[in-house]
Amino acid sequence: MDWSLSLFGSLEWLQFEQVPPKFKSFLNKLCRDEKLPLPKVGIIHDDSPQAFTYGRTPHSARLVLSVGIIDLLEKDELEAVVAHEMGHVKHWDFVIMTIAQLVPILLYHIYRICIDQSKRKKTGNKKNSGEGLVIVAVIAYIFYLLAHYLVMFISRAREYWADKFSVYYTKNPNSLIFALTKIGFGLVTTAPDKQNEVESSKQAKTMAIQAMGIMNIGNSKEIALAFQGDAAAVLNPDVIKQVMRWDLWNPWATYYELQSTHPLTAKRINAI
Repeated sequence: MDWSLSLFGSLEWLQFEQVPPKFKSFLNKLCRDEKLPLPKVGIIHDDSPQAFTYGRTPHSARLVLSVGIIDLLEKDELEAVVAHEMGHVKHWDFVIMTIAQLVPILLYHIYRICIDQSKRKKTGNKKNSGEGLVIVAVIAYIFYLLAHYLVMFISRAREYWADKFSVYYTKNPNSLIFALTKIGFGLVTTAPDKQNEVESSKQAKTMAIQAMGIMNIGNSKEIALAFQGDAAAVLNPDVIKQVMRWDLWNPWATYYELQSTHPLTAKRINAI
């Protein structure tokens, strides 16, 4: 994972002494209080507001934040986001998700092997046309789809648990609520501009890691529509309620959420 992130070109790994003071002492205190090892901290020099963690165990955890999210959020909001990400570390979420994702991958490989073998049997032996392998392939594919949606469900559940940990530790639910709405607005307003190919390429790389982040751009579109380009409206409770109406009442919202690794914004705010 370290190697693949290095392809972004703008990622910088920091010594702990170099961690931005905006969340350095908070991260140190959180790890001490929760008996967690300090993660290796990386900064992505990009305006898109993103934060995520990954690793094999809590002892190898990496915490990565973008310059965009550090600049966008107030100190208490950034601390809420850091607590959310460290909640993933405390709960071993990256290990759980890695194991969970192996199941649909294995089922899909079984499906492909059976399909390929059945094609060979049809061309090489008319008496044995491979119907049995086709049946196995169909069953494997059905279970692959079920496993895929189960992984999405587990991922959304882990996001709720990370939100819960953030609120538990910071004792400030409003900070996380405002952070989520600000991040949602920021993700859409920093989306690639088709007229700027260099910037589009840069942003496309950032969007590729949004599944690991605190929010993805798909969950952000309704936020941007509600704010109508007014960044100041992010802090307006009435506007936040407008955003929540889409997530809670729109008949397509549940269908959309099933395809996502992250819960809908309003449901996260409700849970908080």
